[in-house]
Amino acid sequence: MKMVWISGILLLVSLMSAASSQQTAEEWFDEGLAFADLSNYTEAILCFDEATRIELNYVDAWNDKGNAYAELGNYTEAHRCYDEAIRIKPDFAMAWYNKGVAYGELGNYTEAFKYYDEATRIDPDYADAWINKGVAYRVQGYNAEAIRCYDEAIRINPDEADAWYNKGNAYSDMGNLTEAIRCYNEAIRINPDYADAWNNKGLDHSDMDNYTEALRCYNEAIRINPDYAVAWYTKGEVLRAIGQDAEADAANARARELGMGAPGAGPQL
Repeated sequence: MKMVWISGILLLVSLMSAASSQQTAEEWFDEGLAFADLSNYTEAILCFDEATRIELNYVDAWNDKGNAYAELGNYTEAHRCYDEAIRIKPDFAMAWYNKGVAYGELGNYTEAFKYYDEATRIDPDYADAWINKGVAYRVQGYNAEAIRCYDEAIRINPDEADAWYNKGNAYSDMGNLTEAIRCYNEAIRINPDYADAWNNKGLDHSDMDNYTEALRCYNEAIRINPDYAVAWYTKGEVLRAIGQDAEADAANARARELGMGAPGAGPQL
């Protein structure tokens, strides 16, 4: 699940361009975005603090301060910041959405649903909110509801690769592997370097005993991400199934090197 920041393209301001006492709220905000882009969330929070000190109702700064706290795992402060953003602007769909994401990260899907619902009520074409609502449904085993949410995201943006990928995961959970593979193919058509889609497509081909195609998929996932431990492990299992034990041992050893010590590919996410 992904947080949504205000600016898609960050304005990298000179950190020494002005004395701190002379900076405007907007300059502090831009500086905070620059630090967030560098994954320096502690410094980003300090900058957003200055922005909201100067301009108490700076809704974007409250939202992005919440995102920075969430990235640091401080969800209590993240929720406080999102609540401030919502207090200032009750129809701020992004803040409702980000609050849902934070609850989802904590595994509190009941609360997450509430905030995703509010985000889509305010903005019915909020594709990310529909996708994350679908993920929350799927994690709890409600795959039909998850698919309905992914379909809404696809209606909004037919080229939303994440929606197709997650829809594939839901179909795979339901045992409809043919439809799952069709969805993964759509995700890959949109984003040929979607390593997770290649990997999960390989898993479904493996379950159908289509080992040649499964190997091709795992190899694509590894080409895109050479450190993809799950793909190395599942590739090894397919190689073992077709009697290529030496190659299987090498693939499994690589998976262990990458930190995958226990058998099994884990859940599709």
